[in-house]
Amino acid sequence: MIEQTNDGFDPNAFSMITKIVSEILGIPSSEIESDHRFVEDLGADSLAMYELREAVEDKFKLLIPDNDVVHLSTIRSIATYIAQKQIS
Repeated sequence: MIEQTNDGFDPNAFSMITKIVSEILGIPSSEIESDHRFVEDLGADSLAMYELREAVEDKFKLLIPDNDVVHLSTIRSIATYIAQKQIS
């Protein structure tokens, strides 16, 4: 069963996504917060964003359409998106 907070945030997904972001961007997991923006706060470039998308799709066995990915700018937004997709 998927564990979520009231706003749909999945803490387990957050942990897995944080690990992915840490590996791709070379930032310690302890310095990454759920509401950090990938580009503005964590310094991700377009290649890193592509790698992040691919890694999340592989890890969670889902496809993130282009029209959805533009709205996923934080770990929290991705974790919530994943939780919603896994429920439906």
